[in-house]
Amino acid sequence: MEAGALLDNRSLTEEQRWRVLDYLAAALWVLDLPVSAIVDAQRAVAGLLRA
Repeated sequence: MEAGALLDNRSLTEEQRWRVLDYLAAALWVLDLPVSAIVDAQRAVAGLLRA
């Protein structure tokens, strides 16, 4: 199953998309990842959410 397949039949609002990205950033920040890695992860997930 592809990562985006779970979202195929579900529409997220713009607010929900931002919330997902915020939670992702917070979780990665706690893991002490570099900011550049957090931004890259957010961009990748944002692409999946738009698909």
